[in-house]
Amino acid sequence: MRNLIVSFLLCFFGCLQTASAALILSDSARISLLTCSPGEELYARFGHSALRVQDPMLHLDVVFNYGMFNFNTPDFYPKFIAGETYYQLGVEDMTSFVVNYVNTGRGIQETDLNLTKTEQQRLFNALIENAKEENRTYLYNFVFDNCATRPRDMIEAAVEGGYLNYPERQNSSLLKVDDNVEKTYRQLIGEYVGDETWLKFGIDLLIGTKADNPVPQRYVMFLPNELEASLSGATKADGQPLRQMSDVLLEQKTIPDTESGWLSPLLVSICFLLIVCLLTILSPGKLLALDFFLFLISGCLGLLLFYLTFFSLHPLVKWNLNLLWLNPFHLLFVFLLPFKKARKILAYYQLLIAVSLVFTISGYLYFPQEFNVAFLPLMLTLFVRSIVFVRYHRSFSR
Repeated sequence: MRNLIVSFLLCFFGCLQTASAALILSDSARISLLTCSPGEELYARFGHSALRVQDPMLHLDVVFNYGMFNFNTPDFYPKFIAGETYYQLGVEDMTSFVVNYVNTGRGIQETDLNLTKTEQQRLFNALIENAKEENRTYLYNFVFDNCATRPRDMIEAAVEGGYLNYPERQNSSLLKVDDNVEKTYRQLIGEYVGDETWLKFGIDLLIGTKADNPVPQRYVMFLPNELEASLSGATKADGQPLRQMSDVLLEQKTIPDTESGWLSPLLVSICFLLIVCLLTILSPGKLLALDFFLFLISGCLGLLLFYLTFFSLHPLVKWNLNLLWLNPFHLLFVFLLPFKKARKILAYYQLLIAVSLVFTISGYLYFPQEFNVAFLPLMLTLFVRSIVFVRYHRSFSR
């Protein structure tokens, strides 16, 4: 039913454009920003933004939603990894939009925008133009082009002068570590997913040095809550405040869990290190199967990070220093490991890996990339097995 309504609205607006018939908003029209609270799913963890257009005289109450995507798109996940995910601007009636958030226990806050009739019409016309089939699809970018930045850009383009003045938010604990230090993208992400969760562990694995750059105020608006806060304090070129009023349309019923529980990544990685050390003490020279498993997994992860660093369109995954310990060349080690005659050469390779791990561990606190603390025991695990391999296989041919 929801898809049918969306299709009807898109068809309706498309017909208006085709017929060059302008839909003129009345004096009772309102345009507002909808800010939706975070949800449990990964794609919903950071909240959502949309624009609502109401006009009682036209019996119009629709939501323009830049967050529409389709999991059934061919090769969706490979494209997502490559940074080639395409989102769409969807149009749906307000009732249908709200029902989705009622069902998931998420809240909705509405911020009315103080726009003149001319500005309202300009914004509405631009939204209708964006909703046309040939225009509604865009290349999604989690930080620089998403469901929050798109509404901001549309509002800025619609107001007189084409820009908004945003106040400095000196007292925001979310934006600043202290009075002088702005938070990084990685730290802001941690505010929403938790600092010691498995989700944060995976994110820290995939994002690189660019995620540790301080976030300027304008760019923090990739987060829906920060977009709402920034627009609420913004003024137009004539000094008029952009925010007219705010209201809670739907109370938040569920709050996403940002706690790892007792089975945290750090605890698991420490236990794994201790088990490997114990096995190494009990049977130091007979654990080739363990080495095969360890370096196969780390090699596969290294191959993924290599691809993200050099080929993905995601900006935050560039120059990932986790490649210092998750090396794609580990896959070559795994391939040659069953051949006894190759193990002396592989011992020299493991010696290089051990040196690389010492360098990485020693620079843990000084690199321009923040490592997840749970990575350290995993690095030590690889180091232990590298040293043992060198010890037992460097003189194989003698």
